[in-house]
Amino acid sequence: MKIKRSLVTFYRRFRKAAAQLAGNHFPLSTVDAALLKKSILKNREALKLIDDWLPPQLIEKSVFRYGINSDVEPLLNLPLGLECTHTDLLAYYGATLNGRCKYLEIGVSVGKTFWQILHACAPCECWGFDIEEINPALKKHFVEVSRIEWQGPPDSIKKTPSSISRFTHPSSGGSIVYVCGDVFDKRAWELLGGQNFNLILSDALHTPEALDFEWRQMAAFNIFDPKEIVIMWDDLDGKMRDWFYARRSMIARQLAIGVKNVDTDFVNGWLGRREFPHRLGLAIKKPLPIK
Repeated sequence: MKIKRSLVTFYRRFRKAAAQLAGNHFPLSTVDAALLKKSILKNREALKLIDDWLPPQLIEKSVFRYGINSDVEPLLNLPLGLECTHTDLLAYYGATLNGRCKYLEIGVSVGKTFWQILHACAPCECWGFDIEEINPALKKHFVEVSRIEWQGPPDSIKKTPSSISRFTHPSSGGSIVYVCGDVFDKRAWELLGGQNFNLILSDALHTPEALDFEWRQMAAFNIFDPKEIVIMWDDLDGKMRDWFYARRSMIARQLAIGVKNVDTDFVNGWLGRREFPHRLGLAIKKPLPIK
C-alpha cells in the first residue's frame, strides 16, 4: 500500500509539474499569481488561530469520525508550507468574485477549509452542510443567533435531530449558517433553495451515488448564482471521476458555460505535501471566461 501511494504521489506531481511547464495547467494557469499568493498567506494566518482541530471526545461522539481517518489524525495540527492547496484555490476564487462571497461547503468535516474561507473572503456569508455537529473548535469563536431542529429521515444513519443554526463571527464581520443533517435529507436541501451561492465545495460522501443525488438537489433547488459561480469537487477518484466526466456537458448547460470551463486537475489537498495531490473537479463561471 505504501509503495502504491508513493507511485500515485509521484505520478500526480509529475502531471501537475508538466502541465505548469506547458502553461496549460487547469486551473492554475488562468489565475493571478500575486492574488493567489495573497490568499495563501491569509489562509496560513487563519490556520494559526486554532491550535487543536480535534477537541477531546470529538471523534468518539461523531457519526463518521468527522471524515478523519486514523492515519490523518496526527497531521491535522501541523503547519502547511506555501504550496497551493485546494483551499487556497477556493479562497482565491472567493476573493476575486465581483459580488460578496456566499459560500456553501458540503462536507465540512472539522472545519479547516470552512474556517479559512471565512477569513480569506471576509466579510462573507458561509453555509456549512454536514452530518456532524459543528466542531467546537470553531463554534467557540462564533456567536449563536438561532437554532431550529427537526427529525431527519427514519432510515438515516444520523439518529440525533437535524438542525439549522445561525451564527455571527464578530472578528471577520461574517455570518454563518450551519445545517447539521444527512446529505440524503431533502428537507435539509430545501433550506438551501434559491440561495444563489457563488462559491461551492463538494466534499461529503465520496461515492458516485451521493454525488449524483447532491447534484440533482443543487439543480432542482436552483442554488446557483446566475452571474458568477465556482464549484469545486474534491477527491474525484475512480467511479467519482467517471461520474464527473459523464456529466461535464450537463454541468456546463446548467451553469450556462462552455464545457472547457468544467474539468479536473491535480492540486494539493488540505494536508499539503503530506499526501498526494487530489484530483479536483472544477466548474468556473466568471465574468471573463477562461481562455
